[in-house]
Amino acid sequence: MEYVMCEPKHGEVEEVDAAETDEPESGGIISILSRIDYRIEDFDRLLEEGRKSYRRIQPDASPEEVNDAVPDLRSAIYEIMHANEDRIPFPFPSGVPIAGITWFLEVDEALGKDVERSPEQPFGIACTMEDGDLIHQHRDIYYLTAEALESPREPDLHSGE
Repeated sequence: MEYVMCEPKHGEVEEVDAAETDEPESGGIISILSRIDYRIEDFDRLLEEGRKSYRRIQPDASPEEVNDAVPDLRSAIYEIMHANEDRIPFPFPSGVPIAGITWFLEVDEALGKDVERSPEQPFGIACTMEDGDLIHQHRDIYYLTAEALESPREPDLHSGE
């Protein structure tokens, strides 16, 4: 699957006090698009984290069963997510967060319930935003300084922009 990177088609998000609008309050759908980039120094360590996650779910599994169930990074990530109730753990095992952003968008319709029928470009909505669709953007995910990336000591995390 190919993902398209794009620049948002919006300006600054203007916060409006609900009391100042003439429109009645109503519900709707909000899509939360989040991207967090991690530096993984050792993919073998990530694979082992996936195997540890599998062992938490299947504590009686033999070492051979664990290795068969988690032979690669794809299955390791699946097991990490599965052991974490299908949520992304933060920080991600054996990774250091280096950058991130989250957009909160108002959308017309939600993704369907059938995973097999997901849109070809699930994040394409970010490329087709009209003015006003972006409710809020959050950039306070960690990033690493260039010096910290080159240093063998613990990373120096700073809050974002």
